[in-house]
Amino acid sequence: MAQLLATPVAALPGIGPRRAVALEAAFGAEARLADLLVTLPSRIDRLEALAPLDDLPSEAVVIAFTPTPPWRDWGRFGAVLDGKVDARPIRLRWFRRPPQSLARRLAAPGPHLLLAKLDADECGRWRADHPKPIRAVELGQRRVRYSGLDGRLARTLGELVRTVVARWPDEGTCAALPTTAGALAILHGVAEGDAEAARQRLAIEEWRAFRLEHAAARAALGRTTRPIRAGGRLADALIRALPFAPTPSQVAAHAAIRADVGRGERMRRLVNGDVGSGKTLVAALAAADVIEAGRQVALMAPSEALARQHADTLDRWLRPLGVEVALLVGTVPKAGRSNLHQALQDGRIHLLVGTHALFEAPVPFRDLGLLVIDEQHRFGVRQRLALAAKGTDAHVLSLSATPIPRSLAMALRGDLEVSHLEARPGTGGNVVTRAVPNRRVDQVVERLLGAIDRGERAFWVTASIDGTGHDAGALARFEALRTLRPKAVGLVHGRMQAAQRDAALTAFRTGQTSLLVATTIVEVGIDVPDASIIVIEAAERFGLAQLHQLRGRVGRAGQPASCLLLHTTPLAPGQHRRLDLLRRCHDGLKLAEADLAWRGEGDRLGWRQAGVAAFRFVDWGKDEARLRALTLDDPTPGGCGRFDPRWLFRPQSTVAGGLVAG
Repeated sequence: MAQLLATPVAALPGIGPRRAVALEAAFGAEARLADLLVTLPSRIDRLEALAPLDDLPSEAVVIAFTPTPPWRDWGRFGAVLDGKVDARPIRLRWFRRPPQSLARRLAAPGPHLLLAKLDADECGRWRADHPKPIRAVELGQRRVRYSGLDGRLARTLGELVRTVVARWPDEGTCAALPTTAGALAILHGVAEGDAEAARQRLAIEEWRAFRLEHAAARAALGRTTRPIRAGGRLADALIRALPFAPTPSQVAAHAAIRADVGRGERMRRLVNGDVGSGKTLVAALAAADVIEAGRQVALMAPSEALARQHADTLDRWLRPLGVEVALLVGTVPKAGRSNLHQALQDGRIHLLVGTHALFEAPVPFRDLGLLVIDEQHRFGVRQRLALAAKGTDAHVLSLSATPIPRSLAMALRGDLEVSHLEARPGTGGNVVTRAVPNRRVDQVVERLLGAIDRGERAFWVTASIDGTGHDAGALARFEALRTLRPKAVGLVHGRMQAAQRDAALTAFRTGQTSLLVATTIVEVGIDVPDASIIVIEAAERFGLAQLHQLRGRVGRAGQPASCLLLHTTPLAPGQHRRLDLLRRCHDGLKLAEADLAWRGEGDRLGWRQAGVAAFRFVDWGKDEARLRALTLDDPTPGGCGRFDPRWLFRPQSTVAGGLVAG
């Protein structure tokens, strides 16, 4: 059976060269029979025998249509044909003229059998768009449609499903659910049955397949590593030197990390907490334990500004304790980089903070024990994997206020441990978020300048530098605002030289300027506690994670703050839903959960961070309780599941890489 499921499409019995080319065009050049089986129909129409139409049916039905010529043009390309069904007037519409074969058929007096989805216009007259002709011999049967396949190929796929079902190994009885073969037959429309029960049955098989692949990937990765067991001397000294006490959730997160690295298994943990919740301190305490045990730590940040801020903070905390902290960013000169590489290889540098420059092949660690990835949603899977590969058994700790859907999905499934920081030490400001249509931009500018004149500090964030569409761009917005307040407005964006950016940020931090116009370069790493207003222009173009991070730039000292989301009108439904959720919700984890539901979880065994979910049948919202109760040894209820389910997964070379990168 496994051999049949792995058969390439072109080699299947009854598939000639022409059909093979069409199927490979629809499913891919390397498509197997298994790939066809897990591609479900886009619709299944039941061609029930004719019945009187007393009420408007909710589903597509077979009608006996008697035309009343002539055909009439409808719009530029369309056509309309009136007629009757059971003496009731009905109008048929085609947005593009129907095929000549159908037009000739409907030119005859009739009646003609058509499959139609009926509705009513504003006057109550029944109508149907693009009805499909059927033959009398099809009555009582099902018509199955697959996206990208014509009727002949759809029937071919149905024949293949019947062949597989007939040859499927006996799985015994399943008290509440159909067998795997029965579920496939139901979902492909070749047998009657409960479609939801069939989906649940295949969800169980898919979950079993994933867990088996997951176990194999972990074994291939070599999950075992040297335990890191520190006495806690360095971390305790750091805590005593702090001017504040860690919160209970920070203490708990540090304890969980200490337990993880001491087990002899590679840690993959996410520390989630809103802006200002103290994620950096948790990372510093974890680093102190690893360094005390004689190994090195790398911390990767998405921007040079954030990397410098981390390096300054960690150096201030750890250098008095004898820890050597270094910074590696793109602007470090070649000579300084060579010296840093040598010190890193010799072990004289204990903690290296950097940006994408850490990915470079020449960056040599003597013994990397912990990789910390800050704002992990800003890095791709390949980037995180490239750095993780610099330590063959390095532990991975991710920090995020809004974790990407892929990591959140892995956490929900138990593949990634999560520590959530509840409290926000030293903060507690209430940031009020409002969505404002861009036609009111002049009012926003007027009130913003009034607030600046009262001594408040503000950000104005644009989606681009030069401007596109309804986004004015940072350069144009800066010039417009500077004409109104020449000395109060600063500018920062990614095309500026590092020295210019640093000067602009310093001027804003020290109060020399009161309003900073910027791109998303200020999303992370800009700590101006007095800032109380942020205006985000073309907010509908940003993702939830970005908007939440940008909102976190204000109210950091506990003062009341405002976040204004300027948007175009009208908003698409998805854009309106996203901005409305952000307006109502300030919890980064809840925003990530919504992102997971809307965008999909990405490829959990590969590279994609978000998008189409890797599972075809598993619906975690419906199946969580059932799937959490399953184990690999006894994975299915009622004695089902004796056949290896991994036919559901195409072999992937990226399984191990995806699991490392987390």
